[in-house]
Amino acid sequence: MTLDYQKICILSLPIIYILISYDIWQVKKNGMALKDVKKQTREICMAAVKQNWLALQFVKEQTKEICMLAVQQNWLALQYVKEQTKEMCLNAVQQNGYALEYVHVKEQTHEICMTAIQDIGIALEWVKKQNKEICLAAVRQNGEALKWVKKQTRDICLAAIHNNRNALKYVKKHILKQIEYYTNSTSLENDKCPICLDAESIDSWCMLNKCNHKYHITCIEKWILNKPEAIQKTCPTCREIVF
Repeated sequence: MTLDYQKICILSLPIIYILISYDIWQVKKNGMALKDVKKQTREICMAAVKQNWLALQFVKEQTKEICMLAVQQNWLALQYVKEQTKEMCLNAVQQNGYALEYVHVKEQTHEICMTAIQDIGIALEWVKKQNKEICLAAVRQNGEALKWVKKQTRDICLAAIHNNRNALKYVKKHILKQIEYYTNSTSLENDKCPICLDAESIDSWCMLNKCNHKYHITCIEKWILNKPEAIQKTCPTCREIVF
């Protein structure tokens, strides 16, 4: 029995090699054919993913090498990766900030999030742990990212409005009460900004509600960001506490 069994196995080997070779030939023509391969090997899976990154969804035993190959071809492959690594995620968001949507929470590092939002500000929607630095970077890239800021501050809102006036609709009421936003108009053409003393700037203006003093929005933003905390809350002209 043992001798007969060994003979059968030896005779079967060429058939197995033929089947594997046929499967490789199939997936090299169409990576999605991996779906119908019953006996997957590393070589077959690599060939399939190389031909079409979408084949990753049919890989039964994913390895870092196979997943990375798929992600390098197209960032969208990240959604099919079961065990993500920092390297894969970073590669994906470097291709397209939208890839952050598919980054698992445990893999969302500060570097990965910053890389994503510096490419596409509204990717802030998928940042699980927001901080001021990330939010500011997002609204400076796209003002409308303010929609996804969980904890708004006056400087984040001002930065968002400066980038895109439409961001004004996302400013929360308690922040909106502190500043009133103006677009460029003839009524302000001859006014000098008390901070930069420039009357010819094409910058937009804002007015502080409590004292009605007007400033370029970029100037007041820098005032808030660069001054000590006690001074940040005051009007640059009259020193009234306005924030």
